[in-house]
Amino acid sequence: MELAATADAAALGSFAAWLERHGRHVRRLAIPNLEHICFGRDDAEAVARDYERCLRAAGAAGQLEELVFNEETGLLDGVDWPSAVPSLRRLHLDSGLLCIPPSLPTLTALCSLELGGGVVQPLQGHDGRLPSGLTRLGVTGLYANFLPRQARALE
Repeated sequence: MELAATADAAALGSFAAWLERHGRHVRRLAIPNLEHICFGRDDAEAVARDYERCLRAAGAAGQLEELVFNEETGLLDGVDWPSAVPSLRRLHLDSGLLCIPPSLPTLTALCSLELGGGVVQPLQGHDGRLPSGLTRLGVTGLYANFLPRQARALE
């Protein structure tokens, strides 16, 4: 499933509701950069809740294998979204400020991680570990002021 990059806040809410009904069938979820939804809006918290609803609904049945996430707004910086998608095998994160959540290592089924964007920054509590099952790490276009501990050891 892929949400259109031109989606508005109402479309994101509808998409989240659809995923709550049918998410158990979703194997791949792509959420584009929806910065235009939040820019200058008073309801950024509602948009963040809908983002989180999408992730939790798609991950609830344990069938979601791939997540493509392009997010520039920092909406999910305080959300423990990895716990919502424990079955992920492939994760593509792309952002101008790529925030690594502390619970990323809990994705033990994850075998492929792609990090792209601008600056990588750990969120408070991240200890630099990567998921234990990781067999592929791609890093593109980053200003690597921070890389997980295992990635730095490869340099």
